[in-house]
Amino acid sequence: MGPDNNSKKLFAAAVIFLVLLSFEYPSIAIFDYMFAILIAALVLFIALVGIYAFMGGKKAYKKSTRLFNNVLYIYIALAVLYLAIHFLLYPATSIYTSYYLIYNPGLSFVLYIAVFFIMSLGTYVACKKNYRIAALLFALAIAILYISILSGYVYTHLSINDEELLTVHAVAAIFNGTNPYSNSIAHLLYDESQYTLLMNNSILGHVNYPSLYFLSLMPFYLLTANPTSIHSIEYIELPAQEFVFFAMMLFAIWYVIDKKDIMKPKPMLYLGIVLLPTFFITSITTYLMFAIIILAYAKLNSKYSWLLLGLAVSIHEELWPIVALMLIYSFNTYGYKKALKDVAGAGAVFLLFNGYFIAINPSAYLTVLSPIDKLVLPDATATIGYAIFAYYHVTLDVFFGLFDLALLFVFALSAYFNNKKALPLLSMAPFLFGSHGTTSYYFFFVAMFAVILYCKPEKPQEGMLRKKIRDNPAIRYSYAVFLILIIAASAALVVGSHYKYINGPNFSITDQHAVKIGNITYYNATLHYNASGANPGKIYLMLNYYDKGISYGYFPGNQGLSNESIINGSLNCTYPCSINPNVIELNASRNTYRINARAYNLSGTSYISAFVYNGTYSYQSQMVEVKPETVRISGT
Repeated sequence: MGPDNNSKKLFAAAVIFLVLLSFEYPSIAIFDYMFAILIAALVLFIALVGIYAFMGGKKAYKKSTRLFNNVLYIYIALAVLYLAIHFLLYPATSIYTSYYLIYNPGLSFVLYIAVFFIMSLGTYVACKKNYRIAALLFALAIAILYISILSGYVYTHLSINDEELLTVHAVAAIFNGTNPYSNSIAHLLYDESQYTLLMNNSILGHVNYPSLYFLSLMPFYLLTANPTSIHSIEYIELPAQEFVFFAMMLFAIWYVIDKKDIMKPKPMLYLGIVLLPTFFITSITTYLMFAIIILAYAKLNSKYSWLLLGLAVSIHEELWPIVALMLIYSFNTYGYKKALKDVAGAGAVFLLFNGYFIAINPSAYLTVLSPIDKLVLPDATATIGYAIFAYYHVTLDVFFGLFDLALLFVFALSAYFNNKKALPLLSMAPFLFGSHGTTSYYFFFVAMFAVILYCKPEKPQEGMLRKKIRDNPAIRYSYAVFLILIIAASAALVVGSHYKYINGPNFSITDQHAVKIGNITYYNATLHYNASGANPGKIYLMLNYYDKGISYGYFPGNQGLSNESIINGSLNCTYPCSINPNVIELNASRNTYRINARAYNLSGTSYISAFVYNGTYSYQSQMVEVKPETVRISGT
């Protein structure tokens, strides 16, 4: 049967969002946050259309659907215009980003289409009861998949990240009789130059995901005699894990899609697109997460749905919002008895995997209990939240409240409209309001949406709550007021946090200059702060760099940044003092501080900015262009 026209438009809009996100990330603060404004306007419009649908009854509901379709067309047109302007202003950035988005994923696309075609042909042959040929075709698909994964690790030697190392050492901690949630390996991550720097100037040194995330690695951990060595991890454990989890994801997709369409070109194109985001996924366990959540979605009306929902909440907090949306849909469609069974069963599965770790150290496990982490450095993938952080200046704790309020709003919309296919895209919305994120969040849910477009068709259900709201004007208006109050509370939260920031340190950076001489980038600026509200103490300095979209990131002291106006510890000291020794002592007797910094080996950098932080407050200056000079600027 395939997707309807509205679903196709939503899918197109979601894919364009991913493209925009990829173009916007390297140029954030250079391109004046046009993308963040575009996304914020779209989210606000959807919220207002939802409120209008509540207040106006059946006629307004139909009209709001037409309005929503029209705004999708406007959004797509503005997105295309945005990309066109981006290509004109930043051709080097745009060409490289296009290459990054198309070339390697394009090769993967060709490979995955071939695998899907062979699997589809095998399914078709199996339906004709020729099981021997079907088995050979499935074996061929698995062989192609295995060779492609093996070649990726052995021949091109893909490196591992801190997330994979944390997972391996979490399993090692279990075998050593220690708690993986309190067993830090930060010193090992620092030595390997693989770490996530936190706002309190420490390194994330232990897992902060539910336990099934690392327990799923255990069978592969046991494959080698020295499972914590980098060689064993890169060449044995992770390739084996990726092969098994990727095959599970392929099977889950094959299992849930409607087999009537399996040999048609259009479904195969969609399903090939589904696999493109796997090129951008940073954790192998994501494949297993995808398999679990797709099966949970397809089997939500099953009496065993609680098992899959429980596995989903036991493996990653990223899945908690969509599991909650599925439970709301279950209550709305199948009744409270089914929903209560799903909640109780999922909770039991969660406790089965996590109860022991909660019992032995509840405080250590608390790091798991939120999909966002207040200590992770802000980044541009949380588009709306990051724009607020960069331009309106707020305290970092505001993003927890914004995330929760956005989640509450999404729950309310989902309960009324009861559209099962919309659940993956709705679950993305709260992540836009955090202070940080990863592109894999968005790729994950867009890929999920593409799969469910070809799931076995289900009859649309109006939902129990919508009937009650639609038939009772008092409830309908109360519901609309509730949604308006959520928007008002979000605005009040941001404004209140802004005034807290102003009455606190109220950081700002002016008089920025940056030049490059040889392999040294010199950066000068003036840091302003409110001496009476700053609670004078330590803050840390980093430089944020952008290389025409080709590379971007943070440059702390341990990578070669020194501030000539700061009395530093030795840059050669060992962990933990060398994480970032660029410490500024805020002096209560003055309200300015002159930064004279130099960064070594920042080759090709075209834009740079300063970033100061201390765990509670942070500030990032606007980008300044790095100019090649032969004479040093004043103050350096």
